[in-house]
Amino acid sequence: MPDSKAIYSRAVNSIKWVGLSIILPRLLTPLVTVILGKMLNPDDFGIVGIALALNTFADIVVGYNWGMAVIRSENNVNEVANLSFVLMTGLSVMLYGAFWILSPSIATGYDNPILITIIRLVSLSLIISALSAVPKALMEREFRYKQLFAVRTGSNIVANVIVLIWVLLAPSIWVIVAQPILIAVIQFITSYRLTKWRPRFYWNISLAKEILTFNSFIVVSSFVSWLLIYGDNLFAGALLGTTQLGVYILGWNLAMVIPSAIASGMAQLAYTTFSRFQNEPQQIGKQLLQLHRLGSIALFPISAGIAVIAQPFSELVYGNKWLELPEVLMLLSILNLFLHLWNINDRAFRAIGKPQVGLIGPITMILYGAPLLLSFGQDSVIQYSFIRVLITLPFPFIVMSVSARYLDTTILAQIKAVAIPGIVTTIMFVVGYALVEQLGPYEVATDWLKVLFIVFLCTLLYFTALFVLQRKLSLQLLAMLSESLNLKPTVTERSLAE
Repeated sequence: MPDSKAIYSRAVNSIKWVGLSIILPRLLTPLVTVILGKMLNPDDFGIVGIALALNTFADIVVGYNWGMAVIRSENNVNEVANLSFVLMTGLSVMLYGAFWILSPSIATGYDNPILITIIRLVSLSLIISALSAVPKALMEREFRYKQLFAVRTGSNIVANVIVLIWVLLAPSIWVIVAQPILIAVIQFITSYRLTKWRPRFYWNISLAKEILTFNSFIVVSSFVSWLLIYGDNLFAGALLGTTQLGVYILGWNLAMVIPSAIASGMAQLAYTTFSRFQNEPQQIGKQLLQLHRLGSIALFPISAGIAVIAQPFSELVYGNKWLELPEVLMLLSILNLFLHLWNINDRAFRAIGKPQVGLIGPITMILYGAPLLLSFGQDSVIQYSFIRVLITLPFPFIVMSVSARYLDTTILAQIKAVAIPGIVTTIMFVVGYALVEQLGPYEVATDWLKVLFIVFLCTLLYFTALFVLQRKLSLQLLAMLSESLNLKPTVTERSLAE
């Protein structure tokens, strides 16, 4: 049986580096996104969005998911690492060849010849990313988040700085194309400099079958998640055209950049921790509830806060250039409230060796959602976004039902875990939205002071109400952060005792 205290302590001590890897790149990413939106046209965002969606699909097949087999391995780590590297490299080359061949047909389907070159260039990052997946997985398996921070954060910061300078000096569609390639190259270099592992050719047919069986469910699960996010972009482009798709993608990027980063960091740390208890679903269920309690404190107000300031932000930054953006940004920010936190449950299912269970929620949503979008989402990007939110509303309850069965918990316990942050966030949103309407319009630079005032009041209201209603959880979150920063070395024992 794994040492719960030791694993918990290593996980808590990793929060600092996971948090920094989330925060630092995101200081530049929103700025780059905002400037790209001002410099480029909606049609440019739509075109590149198609290529990035296809590339992300391919990355599901050969990217990070293969590293999960390495993270989960217990005894034969080096063999699994080498074999995963061989499989990933071969698959990435084959997929790149497939995209090269299919790019003319895809470009014809969207009636845009430039897509041929864009798809072929963006897909280069697929091969480069596959080569660095195993070193990153080994770091994660050993809770070496300090080194992983350097790899992921360094690559994002350097790439974003280059892109920022490029877009300011010579704005063009190729700036967006270059970004994923730059990130992949820098991650490849830094990952091998910070790990002693080096790939060696290794082949074992029985181990290959074991890895392929485990990864096949994870790949399918990730593909379904891709359909809900990036596949959704392709669907929107087919229904609305590349110009309105550009509005949707910019709104999506602005709405998701912070919440998705937080959820991604939580999921990353959760899977590594859950995997150490892969034979104890009840223990994983308890940890998942605690993760929901703590995660909802951050994810809920940030998502609702972006929705509150969507209108003034869009009007002050973009003016009339992106007319539908305020409504799209607000709707997609609301969607975050019902999506990211419950996507983390999928990591628990993977940890107990049942990745196929994580498919139930997303597939159910696709089955009833796709017909709704096809029937009611064709008229405008605002209507499409609204239908997208309605489709997502039942998702948390579907996931809760599945988790109750496989993780030895209950639906009521899961609702209670997020109830107080959810209630306080709702109050904050109502007050914030009323303030936005009352203090408008937002036309000149000095109106940013109104936005800052609204953000300050909403933040104060949220944390004051949360501390009053859930003082114990608030103090526990502060204690965990303090321990992660090595300020209070005895917090772990007290947290475990609770």
